[in-house]
Amino acid sequence: VDHSPDGELIASADENGVLRIWNATSGVNIQSVNVGGSLSSVSWSGDGSYIGVTKDDDTANVYYASNLSSVHGSIDADVGGGDYTYDIDLSSDGEMAAIAIGRSGNGGTNGVVRMINMTDGSVLQNLNPSGEDRFESVAFSPSGHHLLIGSNGDFYVVETTTWSTVSSINSPNADVQAVDWSPDGKHLAICEGWDGNGATIRLYAAGSWTQKWS
Repeated sequence: VDHSPDGELIASADENGVLRIWNATSGVNIQSVNVGGSLSSVSWSGDGSYIGVTKDDDTANVYYASNLSSVHGSIDADVGGGDYTYDIDLSSDGEMAAIAIGRSGNGGTNGVVRMINMTDGSVLQNLNPSGEDRFESVAFSPSGHHLLIGSNGDFYVVETTTWSTVSSINSPNADVQAVDWSPDGKHLAICEGWDGNGATIRLYAAGSWTQKWS
């Protein structure tokens, strides 16, 4: 699920392939579209214009939030055998989408974070810091200048103009399954592991990229 920037609506994506928009006050489903397949993540752009979803057939799709019509149709997120689209995030200005792709099991191709130009749906860049095999979570900073990427026991901060990795941290004990920035962009949080295997939340300071607590 993800809230609209103004907090008035909620977008949900489910395993039956349906993207829905809900009124956050009344709980009424006001719009829906059947994307098909099984949806694994949903993201609302910071400008409120777009909603992105990832699907279990190695594709992503971005819709106009106003009417749930597709912006560019199906976006290819296939990077080879045994891959899976784990997460999507849209930049605050609605100009870029980031798709986290990785291995679906212990074998298969190495993953990438595929950067999409929202103007025409073209691929801007395929990021693979440190040659990781699995990327599971992505989040743009509020300014859009940095992208936070969670992987298998590591996380990275990438600058979105030069695509250079400005921070690489291997303190996580397991898969980094969720990442997020504070609204003011001064902190970033990561969620790693799972119950019984190092489940931990860590908070870092942006800029110095130092851990504040876990």
